[in-house]
Amino acid sequence: MVVRGGYGIYYSPEIGTLTFNHRVSAYPWNIPQTFNADATRPNIFLSDPFPDALAQSSITTSAIPTDFRHGYMQNWSLSIQRPLGTDTVLDVGYVGSKGTKMLTSRDINQPFLGPGSIDSRRPIPGWSGITMRERTSNSNYHSMQTKVERRFAGGLTFVSAYTLAHSIDDDTPNQDFYNRRADRGDSSFDVRHRLVNSYSYELPFGPGKRFLSQAGGIATKILGGWQLAGITTFSTGQSITPMVSGDISLTGKSSVRPNRIADGVLPRDQRDASRWFDTSAFVSPATGTFGNAGRNTLKAPGLNNWDVTLTKNTRIGENHRTEFRVEFFNALNHAQFALPNTTVNSSAFGTITRAKDGRQIQFGLKLYY
Repeated sequence: MVVRGGYGIYYSPEIGTLTFNHRVSAYPWNIPQTFNADATRPNIFLSDPFPDALAQSSITTSAIPTDFRHGYMQNWSLSIQRPLGTDTVLDVGYVGSKGTKMLTSRDINQPFLGPGSIDSRRPIPGWSGITMRERTSNSNYHSMQTKVERRFAGGLTFVSAYTLAHSIDDDTPNQDFYNRRADRGDSSFDVRHRLVNSYSYELPFGPGKRFLSQAGGIATKILGGWQLAGITTFSTGQSITPMVSGDISLTGKSSVRPNRIADGVLPRDQRDASRWFDTSAFVSPATGTFGNAGRNTLKAPGLNNWDVTLTKNTRIGENHRTEFRVEFFNALNHAQFALPNTTVNSSAFGTITRAKDGRQIQFGLKLYY
């Protein structure tokens, strides 16, 4: 039995391009202005192409804090490995990490909720969005990782790896930039369960094998030299967030999260492409408010995929051989659905209209000298 463990701290590198771009592509060096011409009465002339009376400026900029901090990750692990018989090894381990002061961005000039114009409710009136690049994001990850590996013996080798994991962060704020805690939830890449199996098996026929090892002639040529290999993957889906399109909050945003009035998760036997989750569980919030639904509270479709290869090697004389190969991608032609529609005020809300490629088959024949 072998016990392994480790702990480390890794600091995020500071990239000079980040601060350089803030200097050359934002206020006061770059201020976009729009001058709208009248379609029926000319009001913009070559002698005065930018008339002050028509100037419509929206001062948007980006910034970094003067006390820009160093972000870092802490990683740790503990695992146990022991043999199962003579050719198989089992690994079981715990792997975790914590991100602190990670790089993110937020609009520090977002309007507050309430009456009045959007500009009057901004901390700095007269300016549009001010995107602050800062190190204020945090994350944590915990997982159980298991692996069973059979080293090549008797024509068979395989590796089967299963991971049970959960990742949480607040790295993608998409609603209220003044309430970062409301954006804490499952990471967008969070996949709770994942099982991957890779395998290769030489069929037991032909010279040196269990069956037909002494046979000759056409039987050996046809039945010997076959090998089956593949990769089979099962996983649950990634996290997704329902959204309401439009400036419902009256803060200049293009969307907000909805109000969640029920769980929204359908039993497995009730999910299909026409209704992946309970759409009645999400409603548009009142005008001038944010929704109470959390970030990444639903799961997209998972994965059930079999990629299989069948290979036939045939010797021709002493120095030549042929290899016939047929490859099946998504061999069982299982529907691998894309993400469902997550726009609450869309007629397609909760439906899935796309899928990944179905079964594909490729053939190949090679001659080796």
